[in-house]
Amino acid sequence: MNSLQLFILLQNQIMVIKHGMELTRVAPQARQRFKVAVGLPKRATHLEVLAAIGTVYKQNNMEAKFWEDVKRNKGEGLLQPTDI
Repeated sequence: MNSLQLFILLQNQIMVIKHGMELTRVAPQARQRFKVAVGLPKRATHLEVLAAIGTVYKQNNMEAKFWEDVKRNKGEGLLQPTDI
């Protein structure tokens, strides 16, 4: 998964958590592929997926960008830095 796909998945997760809507009709399939790639269970919650996205950003030394994107999308209260 490249950084653009990860960014779009991040945007989608914030939108699903906040509004209950997907960005595109293929977002659920992308989320399932991401869960398999990072080893999350099939029934992982949206917050667990968001935390896993944060972990991937952190592992790639892009944690500041992750928090910047979360803040830009008004998702500040969804996660704490200790969650990733």
